[in-house]
Amino acid sequence: MISGRNTESAIQDAALKGDAISFQVVRERDGNKFTQNYHGTVSADTIKGKMEFGRDGQARSREWVAKRQGAPAKAAASVNGKWKYSFTTGGGQTLEPVLDLKQEGEKLTGTMKVNDRESAISDGKITGSEISFNVLRERDGQTFTSKYAGKYDGDVIKGKINSNFGGTDRTFDFEAKRQKD
Repeated sequence: MISGRNTESAIQDAALKGDAISFQVVRERDGNKFTQNYHGTVSADTIKGKMEFGRDGQARSREWVAKRQGAPAKAAASVNGKWKYSFTTGGGQTLEPVLDLKQEGEKLTGTMKVNDRESAISDGKITGSEISFNVLRERDGQTFTSKYAGKYDGDVIKGKINSNFGGTDRTFDFEAKRQKD
């Protein structure tokens, strides 16, 4: 963070949960260190909140607003919601799995439902537009893991699924589309 006196201080203990952001800035002036605690809400290109600090032995607070500088960035998309794709099995059966995804920061959780069978998503993460997760399933008395990796853009996730069923590795392309409520 750059102050009005053009001095730079590192942001510490930063956290983002949903649209709530918090962090600390420790500054030094005239040999004295002081801590400012920031809390706010992110909305598009703006953060509004309250900064708390101590001065002359008393707790004080001040409202603050930060606006994104430079060219507007593309708003970070969320993958929250239901996504559907289809594929045809080796036996010629067409299946339409539905992914119910929940994003919290870079963490991804949720479920995948195929017909009446629902499986939890594990090891899910999102970095930028990259998405990956695993689904542990059972079929014909065998347990196997499908590893999903791809990119999302708006209402489409495109990627690959790597599965090992019966000792054979298989890779499939998939294109999931966000389902409208």
